[in-house]
Amino acid sequence: MARPVTRATTPNVSWVCDYDLPVNDPNRRRAFYREVAKLKEKLHLHGRMSSASVVFTSDRQVAQEIYKIACKYAKTANLYRAILEESKGDGHT
Repeated sequence: MARPVTRATTPNVSWVCDYDLPVNDPNRRRAFYREVAKLKEKLHLHGRMSSASVVFTSDRQVAQEIYKIACKYAKTANLYRAILEESKGDGHT
């Protein structure tokens, strides 16, 4: 059984990576998702990824790796750092 990996995250900071995969090129889309699956396995990440062409995470390493992959396969890719200014809830990002 794989041991969980712990990485440093910054409270109240999120990373957002958005990308625009080509609709008319299924091979590029498949290659992107295959590479992301390998990354998830390497970093011991679990759960499904949205197909909405955006990833939200509090882990900078994950965001940067997804961005690098997106740059290889997407028409456009962006990486943003978002800071939670206020929260009525518990402040989790």
